[in-house]
Amino acid sequence: MNKKIKRENATAMNRIAQAQSIGGQVGVIGKGMVPRDAGHENGYDPYRILDNAPVLFSGYNLMPTDGPPFIANKTYKWGEYYDPELMPGMPSIGGWNKLYIDTRIKGLYILWCSTKMDEWAIGPSNWWTNVIAWTPKTKYNSHVRAGYRMFWAAALDMDMVERNDFYCPYYENDDWNKEWSGTIRCLQVFASIRTTRYENDGEFEKVLTSAPDFLKDHIISRRIKK
Repeated sequence: MNKKIKRENATAMNRIAQAQSIGGQVGVIGKGMVPRDAGHENGYDPYRILDNAPVLFSGYNLMPTDGPPFIANKTYKWGEYYDPELMPGMPSIGGWNKLYIDTRIKGLYILWCSTKMDEWAIGPSNWWTNVIAWTPKTKYNSHVRAGYRMFWAAALDMDMVERNDFYCPYYENDDWNKEWSGTIRCLQVFASIRTTRYENDGEFEKVLTSAPDFLKDHIISRRIKK
């Protein structure tokens, strides 16, 4: 197998990992990757109402298809994080995910995700980029604030949180933040969902202080106190 085909196959692995672990999608023969909750794939009801705004999600709603293609320098990079179990298995394969906010579609903010798994596991590959979530533009909003609610929705689904809840039960007393890494915005979102242990008060204050107000109570409630 030549290098080009190997790279294409490895890039396809990035696509599958992103769709399943982040995008909430499943593979269907003849259709490719589709929303996992097929009962709502043609509906317009939002996946969540967050920060008093509807958020639609690729695992629950059909993605917009009439927008411009992804071009990194036409978007705003919002954050990135490393997931050590991006593709669960024996062993699990980790990878990086970069998040971008697109403002080019009238009336909508779009969240793109670019994914690339560890090269040691799958070999050289290209970043795979796709739409993960979208939300209406609202008065006094910014792309940063919209990014929080869109990534919050994706992270809630990623952590298998019930749609009427906000907290993941699978990280109880688990120091997840020793294995995960990323920019502060991503870590703030995860810390609002997962029970989180901090090295000291200073580390906690760093996460809490710059978080948007609508996440702060969640972050406080998830803190494991020594």
